[in-house]
Amino acid sequence: MDYKTNNFMKTTMTDMLSLFFIFLFAFLFTFNNIFEGDTLWHLKLGQYIVSTHHLPYKDIFSYTIAGTRIYPVEWLFEVVWFFIYKASGVAGLITVKAIIGGLTAGFLYFSLQHYKINRYVSILLISGIYIISSGSHSFVTAAGSYFVDRPQIITYLGIALFVYITSIYDIDKKKTSWLIPLIMLVWVNMHPGAVFGMIFLSAWLMEGFIDLLKPHGKSKVFYRRLSVFFLSLFATVITPNSYHLYTFLFHHVASLGSEGGLEYIAEFMPPSLSQTPSMFIGLIVFTVIFLTGIFKMPLRYVFFGLVMLPLSFDMRRMVIMALIGIVCGIGSTVDVWIRWVKEHRNGHWFLIPFYAFVLVGLFTYEVYQYKTDFIGFKGIGIQKQFYPEEAVDFILSHHIQGNIYNAINFGGAVIFLGYPEIKDFIDTRLDPERFLLPEVSQSMNNPPAFDNLLDRYDVSYALVETYMPTDYTRLLPAPEWSLVYFDDYAQIYVKAGTDNDGLIKEYAYHVFNPYSFLFTVAPLLSPGTYFTKPGLLIDVQKLVKEVPYSAMANLAYGLALIYNHADYAGGLKYIDAAKRIMPFNPRILLWYGIEHGLDGNSRLMQESFNLLNTVLKYQEGASVKDVAFMNYVMGYYYYVAGLNKPAITSLKRAVKLNPDMTQASSLLNTIQ
Repeated sequence: MDYKTNNFMKTTMTDMLSLFFIFLFAFLFTFNNIFEGDTLWHLKLGQYIVSTHHLPYKDIFSYTIAGTRIYPVEWLFEVVWFFIYKASGVAGLITVKAIIGGLTAGFLYFSLQHYKINRYVSILLISGIYIISSGSHSFVTAAGSYFVDRPQIITYLGIALFVYITSIYDIDKKKTSWLIPLIMLVWVNMHPGAVFGMIFLSAWLMEGFIDLLKPHGKSKVFYRRLSVFFLSLFATVITPNSYHLYTFLFHHVASLGSEGGLEYIAEFMPPSLSQTPSMFIGLIVFTVIFLTGIFKMPLRYVFFGLVMLPLSFDMRRMVIMALIGIVCGIGSTVDVWIRWVKEHRNGHWFLIPFYAFVLVGLFTYEVYQYKTDFIGFKGIGIQKQFYPEEAVDFILSHHIQGNIYNAINFGGAVIFLGYPEIKDFIDTRLDPERFLLPEVSQSMNNPPAFDNLLDRYDVSYALVETYMPTDYTRLLPAPEWSLVYFDDYAQIYVKAGTDNDGLIKEYAYHVFNPYSFLFTVAPLLSPGTYFTKPGLLIDVQKLVKEVPYSAMANLAYGLALIYNHADYAGGLKYIDAAKRIMPFNPRILLWYGIEHGLDGNSRLMQESFNLLNTVLKYQEGASVKDVAFMNYVMGYYYYVAGLNKPAITSLKRAVKLNPDMTQASSLLNTIQ
């Protein structure tokens, strides 16, 4: 294979523009809000290490497993991340994460250019890895869910650096290869994924050994690789955890079954067409290209790919590591195809549109990422689904006593916001929290089992999600449990007969049921009955006073005012307030359109319903039946408002999505 000279002075303006383009693409792609709880407990552990000047080797954050042996294998990342957060807040974390994403892409681009890979092919392959990293149901709204604010991004950068440095070594055998052990020393203290760096170096060493066996093989070159390899291997045990890095990883690999709980963690599941289509399809495409060119690419990429690609089909968290490590081999294969096209007459008529597609297509993709970001992934902040700040503040300010049960996705926030006053029940740390996962997951649909779980750990109160369709009134039934706090993202239930009875007396909601309001059909199809239940108006009036920042509280109170004939104009104002707080929430858009349409404003009804359909189109997690039902409701209220034409359109869409929906078919026949 041919190599370019490693001379930056010879870099053309086109090369620099291409590098800037791919860096900017990767930067913007990964410039997302913090949208998981892992980042929060990483920050808290970093703060703990900085303030105490020692590493915890026993669990300190959870009362359920207090004192259990742990290994702080990511301590350096946690310390660095905490210092960044302390200096510049969430904005600094997100910016640094995006810069790491951009640098990873930049080093891969330079590596591909060392092999004289077509620059447009290089851009397409690198951006493809980032798009695949989303694992998204919608290629357009993907937000790069594997390029997140946690230590694995160091592994992506580390593998890219190893690819880059070894590609330089191929060109002029410069001493830059001695940087590899130093990089490994930092990497291994930031993320255990450094082990995959050792797999890459093993592949590089095997390639060197095979070259040594050739007639003109140079032993000096091989021994340099061997020295770099062993120095890097030595660096992996120069950590506070020493050899326990490897026992820690073996412990995880050996517990992939149901008892270990990893089967409940999405990252450890195989990529699939139904759950992670972009990742699944992308992995298939890259694997086919890899197998096609396996005899033409440098051997290190062959060896690395033969190890990592099978792991990727079994475990989706391996996919990005594998593709970063073999992208130069993939590029060499695709480049052969491009050269073949060039050699044929009129080949440029194919290539020019291809180049335009790469640049214009990726630019358009990035624009649509922001344009269709209805969930709010892009920008600076922490996703409220994982950060119930107000709810934790309610716990602390009201001194709720006893042990907490918290939803697993709230564990990081409980640690970050509440420790040491609150020790969490469960969180997303892999070791050793995951051993609670099977029991918790299996009991969510079994109230007696859930009750036994809470009794065993003497739970006094529960912090659970609002946005998840779980009926906590079954799992935490009255009168033993009372709802004392509700907002758009979190709910707090308190157990009677504990030291919190005074709180129940002052704050309990007796009629309002978050699950029935948000996830059942009764409010939508029988609002006159649902919102006139005795005591509901009093409950939601109290609710909106307690949490005026909650969109759902405003929505519930506005609807209660309307259907109790208390104040129609005032009810609309509260619904308008709900829409201002959460402008792209499907249920709010639906109610906003319904009530304004019934009030005679057909324009607002149509605008709201059209936006709702757009949101549903790009929203991940919405099932076909849910979308069909929403279209049925829109069609029904269009009909009630006297708008037959849009009613027919919505009902036809509902029937197409769910042919078994007899209500939609019947109403459609009536109108037609």
